[in-house]
Amino acid sequence: MTLSMNRRLTQFFKLILFFSALSLQGYTQSVVSELRGEDSNNSIEEMTFAEKVVVVSRNKRIIVLTNTSQNLSQGDFVTLLLGTEPAARALVVKSQEGKAGIKIIKTYSEALRSRLVTGMGVRVLKGDESQLNASSGESPLSIQSESDLYSDDNLIDIEGETHKKRVINNNNIIGFGLGYFRGIDNNKDSENYGQYSFSYAYQSKDDLWLEFMYGYTTAKRFPATDLSTTVHNFVFKLKYSFELPYYSYLMPYAGVQFVLAKSKEAGVAATDTIDAATQAQLDRELELVDEMEKTAITAGVTYLKRFVPGWFFTANVGMDIIGVGLGIEF
Repeated sequence: MTLSMNRRLTQFFKLILFFSALSLQGYTQSVVSELRGEDSNNSIEEMTFAEKVVVVSRNKRIIVLTNTSQNLSQGDFVTLLLGTEPAARALVVKSQEGKAGIKIIKTYSEALRSRLVTGMGVRVLKGDESQLNASSGESPLSIQSESDLYSDDNLIDIEGETHKKRVINNNNIIGFGLGYFRGIDNNKDSENYGQYSFSYAYQSKDDLWLEFMYGYTTAKRFPATDLSTTVHNFVFKLKYSFELPYYSYLMPYAGVQFVLAKSKEAGVAATDTIDAATQAQLDRELELVDEMEKTAITAGVTYLKRFVPGWFFTANVGMDIIGVGLGIEF
């Protein structure tokens, strides 16, 4: 009985040693695999999340990604990986409507970065990049100072590529202004009248703008000292934009001007005054109102000065208007 018990104990200890050896072998293998980097794929997948490339700009420095994970917010630093290899470091510039616009600030691999195309899936590492052992090649960062924030080169269109050939990136500018409309006085001499104006300009091609302007004027003491006339000034312009120093722009233009004038009391005899106007005077009032109206070719120049992103101070000097105002781009 004692021999039988000893045999069983011996077999029991042999089984313990056998399973211990198996466990030690598995642990040793896992350590070796980790040291060799065989588990690096799993660790990278845990640290990153998947997104897709929506738009890549021509110079591949501006990229729009999907933001289905909702992990990307404006101001975040991220690293783009193809597989397990880092391609580039970037800054999230905009995040809206399930998309995130990023600007490349560092290139790890030019070959990998050049492979970024629309529709490609990428892994995104948010935040600290110290865990990635990659040799990096620094690419020039365009935002070097506060003044660079005013540059259109650093702005990104979340729906598409930036327009590198344009001096003004946005397509639309609306303007509001005060100025002078050049008309005539009661002696048919040139006279300036105060005018409120509204304008809308659309960039149909790079630096080529189509603009509509409407001006409203009340010409007091015209066509007689006790009368006034409402003047509507419609101008259609073709402009071309040039960039000037200090975030300013010059737009020479040419166009067509249509002026409509109306005075309800012109040519109407007053019945409640002693000194009633003669028929000749009434006819002259109507003649002056008619001569205020015109259709003419116009030309001039518009100056824009950006004082904060998206806002301009504007000045117009031309045959149709002389004035200043504010412009908003979008």
